[in-house]
Amino acid sequence: MSTLGQGEAEGSLVTPRDVSELLGMRETSVLTVYLEVDPTKPENQRAMPAFGIWLKNALQALSADLPDEQSSGFDGAVSRVSECVNYYPRAGKGLIVFAGEDLWKAFDLPLPVTNEIHWGRPHLPQLLWLLDEYEGYGVVLADSENARFFTVYLGTISERKEMVLSLDTSDWKQKDQVAPSFPEYERIGGSHRDAFEDRLDEQIQRFLREVVESIEGFLSSEDVEQLFLAGTDAVHELERLLSPQLREEIVPIVPMDTSAYEHEVLEKTWPLQRAAVEKENLQLVRRVVEQAVGREAVVTGVQPTLTSLQQGRLQLLIASREISAEVRECLECGFCSSDLFSKCPVCNSSDVHNASLTTLLPYLCRKYSTKMKILSAGLAGQLNPQGGIGGVRRF
Repeated sequence: MSTLGQGEAEGSLVTPRDVSELLGMRETSVLTVYLEVDPTKPENQRAMPAFGIWLKNALQALSADLPDEQSSGFDGAVSRVSECVNYYPRAGKGLIVFAGEDLWKAFDLPLPVTNEIHWGRPHLPQLLWLLDEYEGYGVVLADSENARFFTVYLGTISERKEMVLSLDTSDWKQKDQVAPSFPEYERIGGSHRDAFEDRLDEQIQRFLREVVESIEGFLSSEDVEQLFLAGTDAVHELERLLSPQLREEIVPIVPMDTSAYEHEVLEKTWPLQRAAVEKENLQLVRRVVEQAVGREAVVTGVQPTLTSLQQGRLQLLIASREISAEVRECLECGFCSSDLFSKCPVCNSSDVHNASLTTLLPYLCRKYSTKMKILSAGLAGQLNPQGGIGGVRRF
């Protein structure tokens, strides 16, 4: 296993399943901490590293602003997080911790994070952004005799499988000449050579068809969003054998020797994947912004988006990482609005409070079966005049 920009990764990586579990929890007294702990930075190599100083100051500020009625369990969570940061064997550049009375999750990431702390529900937007921005992809590195299967997730690459062409030549005439890729056989000549090459081509084609079948299984079992084909000239024949549907999921072929090390596969495919994700996100933002005027297919702005979301009409919600709006939330029925109501307009409850929109959005999207995409501030810039939020309607 190799990791972009560092040596071998240690510890567990956060997975979409972890996020799903966090979204399903009802606990609302949780300390969420994102810490950039990159050990290669000089400021993090001191006796008191920079991230430790930042965390201490941030926790003091958070404690000072915390109302007494919301402070239950806070000191215990702070103690556990502080111990983790001081003694946890960090293996990556980012550390994410969720600490509550009945909750403890700590994740090392091979990528840096932006320092954040929150108290309340598990705060997930930055984590969701990381999982989307660095979504998993697969690589099949192949030629006519060999195929290697890799997965890349959060900057870490793992080789999952290798297939090797095994020739059955027990009934072949091996006399004089053989294709240069297989020098272990004697050479044959004339019509015998033609017969040999025909049989060789037949077995190579069979091997490539087996690789195609394995690619189909690989895509479903590894849950990768995109697949790279890499290799020598023979990989073009492999691409030709793919079904039209499967070919749509393949990005342009990456020339590469099949003996490449893991880190070489990562270094050649990683920039291409990052560019593909950025292009897709930019097209999505442009679609929402350009169609927002006079169209019913999309919606923009905090309140219009919240209304469509809670009506079950959004299939996709997009939001900037930098959105900082506060909304009113009914603690009885969960209704949210940017209107500052004192009684819930849905259930008439007075049990309402102010809440961070960015914290609530993942939970609302889960409740209404809406896909959510968090975008970096640069990509979401066109949405800023609309409050940094919008969506695509189902109907």
